[in-house]
Amino acid sequence: MATITTGIYRHLKDRTRSIGDKLKLTKLVWKSHRIFLQNKEQVLIDFLTGLIFNKKRFKVSEEDVCNIWRTLCQLFQSTLSGKSSKIIIIKPSICQVINDNIHQPCDYHHYVVECCLNLLQSPSLSHVYNKYEQLSTLLCNILKLAMRSDSLDDIDESQWKLLKIVLPKYLQVQRSHPNQKLVFQNTTDKLLIQTLLLWNRTRKTSYEDIGDEALKVIKTAIFNKDHVSSYSVFLQSIKSDNADTTQPPKYIENFFTAVSSGLSNKTSQTGVPLERLRTAIQIYIYMENKIKKTSNNP
Repeated sequence: MATITTGIYRHLKDRTRSIGDKLKLTKLVWKSHRIFLQNKEQVLIDFLTGLIFNKKRFKVSEEDVCNIWRTLCQLFQSTLSGKSSKIIIIKPSICQVINDNIHQPCDYHHYVVECCLNLLQSPSLSHVYNKYEQLSTLLCNILKLAMRSDSLDDIDESQWKLLKIVLPKYLQVQRSHPNQKLVFQNTTDKLLIQTLLLWNRTRKTSYEDIGDEALKVIKTAIFNKDHVSSYSVFLQSIKSDNADTTQPPKYIENFFTAVSSGLSNKTSQTGVPLERLRTAIQIYIYMENKIKKTSNNP
């Protein structure tokens, strides 16, 4: 028979107890079938997430932050190997702490990546990444992390695995988003450059399928039927000298400005060599023109 234990939550919140002691207690409560804590999994995961989220406020040391991530990793891993597939309702702040840390260089970075992988693969937890904004930020930061490497061989296998999981999940949410103008603008602001870089660098490599899947992010956003009339207005505005011509939507202008800046080597905000960016954009435009000509001349 399970032993009902009271005061666990109070011990976890006790500021006089060390982080190390709290982590030991967390793991004990998580594993033990004799300790009862209502909504145990939710409480423990949210507790650890809160420590990371408020690390400055609680003055958590970097060593303790590393141990917290490692403990989170272990908890998430156990939801993969466990027999129960019940949904664990946790706070969405876990998405923010992962998104904020997954592309940052630190000693515990591999734990952040593993936490993200375990969470996304867990039948009990993967539901937490269900909002467009969360997934777009996650994808953006994973792409930044991957494209920071000088060679594809330097990209850790866990990052490729993450991309394989995140890309289809993101595309599903992107396609069903009710505001495709917002999706278009977000793609321009956060995903366009990094996605083109990944696609170009993976062409004719063993990772080409991932690059092709990433390219769908751009195509699904910019070739959505909702934007057809806006493109027409844009084309009319650049052809006409009439001041009374209807101005195109800002999100369309922003897209072409981003592409133009990349071609003219005027942007340096991506953290990658400008020539690499320029080449990626040129090849993409060439390939799209080639596809269009082929479809027009069967």
